[in-house]
Amino acid sequence: MTRMPSDQRVSGQEAGGELGLVAAADGLGAATVAGWSDAERCLVAQARRADGAGLWAPGFGADAARAEIRRGGDPLGEAFCALREPARRRPLGQTFTPPMIIESMIAWAAGTGTRPARVVDPGTGSARFLIAAGRRWPEAELVGVEIDPLAAIVGRASLAAAGLAARSRIILGDYRAVSLPPSAGPTLFLGNPPYVRHHQIGPDWKDWLRRTAARYGLPASGLAGLHVHFFLATTRHARPGDLGALITAAEWLDVNYGRLVRDLLLGMLGGESVHLVEPAVPVFADATATSAITCFRPGRDAAAGQAVRAVRLARVASPAELGSLAGGTPVPVQVLRDEARWGPLLRETAHESAGTSQLGTVGQLGTVGQLGTVGQLGATGKLRTAGQPGTAGQSGPPGQPCPARRARRAG
Repeated sequence: MTRMPSDQRVSGQEAGGELGLVAAADGLGAATVAGWSDAERCLVAQARRADGAGLWAPGFGADAARAEIRRGGDPLGEAFCALREPARRRPLGQTFTPPMIIESMIAWAAGTGTRPARVVDPGTGSARFLIAAGRRWPEAELVGVEIDPLAAIVGRASLAAAGLAARSRIILGDYRAVSLPPSAGPTLFLGNPPYVRHHQIGPDWKDWLRRTAARYGLPASGLAGLHVHFFLATTRHARPGDLGALITAAEWLDVNYGRLVRDLLLGMLGGESVHLVEPAVPVFADATATSAITCFRPGRDAAAGQAVRAVRLARVASPAELGSLAGGTPVPVQVLRDEARWGPLLRETAHESAGTSQLGTVGQLGTVGQLGTVGQLGATGKLRTAGQPGTAGQSGPPGQPCPARRARRAG
């Protein structure tokens, strides 16, 4: 059995607050979003038995919360963060992405001219990415993958309150292990994979990384953080014609274990651009990190004449300069293959185009800052939650007994 680490155990008062949040999500229609799991049903049953609505006082009722979500706010996500302080969220990589970042990532996807039939967020959290994508593409299926049952319920409620329940599904599980059914059209992989260091990733998952990378003829290191695992999992899930934009810690640009990501971007993942936010500028309110947004179009190397020839690299002074992620200087693939580190290629210059600060001469030395924690709600190296994912498509949670805790091994 996988146990929650001591710094992640919940006091009675915190548990009461979390059950209140579950009750509020229940009242906002979380049950109408497909894909419920036993672990989520357990939490809802506990909240109902405890009359959870009286345990959490957010300062507004269901109608006010729904109106705030429809205006673009995230009251449930904010309540989640208030209940779980950064120290408790950090081992799970639970940090919420600012709306400005999400807008830039969606603007890039929209600018490609590809109309996604499905949007997949590998670490759903409160569903900020899915809600924004659902508004941009009114016919797209919205699929979230989330390992934390409480976060999954919060994400469901946010989607329901935003009026997107009918075309949404959340899967409780590890992004590396889930199976995504075929899509009727292109899939957009969009989100903020959790940043969890290798010390918190179990040996089975490190073996998974090595085995899966070897299938593509690539080496992989057990020192890789979880965001590297998510790049590889996205490669496994993706098909030619898909596209993706992920914001992660930027350390993969320079460290040895980041070679796997760099190789994937120069090959089957089809790297298009990398935008590095100035290391001295914080992107996340509760995490110190150097962040990079990576855009890619899988399968470009598999189609005649569509092989990756260059990747645009850009460094911006602040998130406000990201724009639609259309800027950057194309760096030829051969140059990138020859470089053991990509960070030195990123250098801010006075030249600006398309809302971004551009690269100077390729090969000039830039500065890459120290890395901290970055991530959104999502997977961890070890499963620390009760129960297993239920059958996708099942509707609302019946009040049934909680399942026994079970540990899941890497597949």
